[in-house]
Amino acid sequence: MAKLSAFITSTLAIAASALPADNKPRVCGQVSAPEMLISTQKFPDPTWHGTPNTNFAATQSFIGGALEESFAQIVAFKGPVGSYGCQVSMTFPEDITQFYAATHLDGNSNPPTLNVYKIKYPVSEYASYDEVKKSGLFGTATVRPGNQVINTGACPTAQEGGLAFLFEIPDWIHQSTAAYWNNSINSADIKNSVGVYLNYNC
Repeated sequence: MAKLSAFITSTLAIAASALPADNKPRVCGQVSAPEMLISTQKFPDPTWHGTPNTNFAATQSFIGGALEESFAQIVAFKGPVGSYGCQVSMTFPEDITQFYAATHLDGNSNPPTLNVYKIKYPVSEYASYDEVKKSGLFGTATVRPGNQVINTGACPTAQEGGLAFLFEIPDWIHQSTAAYWNNSINSADIKNSVGVYLNYNC
């Protein structure tokens, strides 16, 4: 745990300083930044209460071939009620050589892969992993340069009030991996934004 925490702390400055270059993502009618990001422990204690923050952190640590701990990331969006074509997307700098250094613990050159599941909204800001109920796989994402659409789904009803998703490293990846960044979305300037956001009216 201390090893993983030290790595994340030491690389946060690198991730924050990696600014997007000539990034030209597809933007639909409107863009929404996350209402809330929550880091929650998947293993060894899925009852551990999550921590709300502005950083995205989906990580896992292996020691001697055995999983020591893993964390998943909850991303929640308030609204957009009454809209259509809600599209979950990610955007990263075109030149992210340094940025990749902040997304790997083992020096592997392959960018991290994440599974994305839809979960029930609203989400408690201290939600534990075992409190959120995953639906079927919503999509997959890879931490790579440029913009990518994870998937498109229905926008929330008035009763739902918003959308929430769980990002985690797939179980088939048996190595220490960290997908970690400062999620910084400027709705008016996606070109110079980093992380997960929501397009709607697509």
